[in-house]
Amino acid sequence: MISRKMLSLLICIVLSGLTLPAISNAEQARLYPAAQRSSPKTEDRQRGMSQQESSMLHKFDDLKFSIECPAGYEAEKYETTISVVLSRGGDKKAFRPNITISSAPNSNPPIDLDRFFNLVLQNFLKDTDFSIVLAEKTKLGNKDVYQLLYKRKAAAKDRNDKVVSTKVLQIYVVEPLRVYAMNYAAAESDFEGYLAVANRILGTFKTLK
Repeated sequence: MISRKMLSLLICIVLSGLTLPAISNAEQARLYPAAQRSSPKTEDRQRGMSQQESSMLHKFDDLKFSIECPAGYEAEKYETTISVVLSRGGDKKAFRPNITISSAPNSNPPIDLDRFFNLVLQNFLKDTDFSIVLAEKTKLGNKDVYQLLYKRKAAAKDRNDKVVSTKVLQIYVVEPLRVYAMNYAAAESDFEGYLAVANRILGTFKTLK
């Protein structure tokens, strides 16, 4: 059976007839290379990063995935979720750009990627605090995935204790035995500034048997 964390996303109504905003291919490629890349080295060349820059492999055998983090970034585990804080220094009480990756058993019988994502969207559309910018099926390496970009009103406080909106990129991977949800979140004003390192880390995601 699927865990309670994922159960809230697996609601019983299949989404139908949803119209979502369009986005140009050029803008999509600029914003979301993580879900289209073929290898970490390719993206590093595109972004002008040195291929010799050191990174550390983090394997989570119980959660059945691994990621690589550039030097200076740490992956911390909290039960079924991995967290990587992207902003170094600053006020730790303020909302900090971060990546989280969650993993949970698939349902029995297993749900497939298309139905899972449709049900996730239905859940989001019930809450008026969320504004969906992009939702589409794409590739992460050789895997089919869905990515969702949305904004959330008044969701966090910045370093000046001011309530700000957040911008979040999520990538969903569904396999017969497990469901994975990758999440890059930042205050809307910080989103672009940390997008390169977020895409670099998310692009190294691999499932484990």
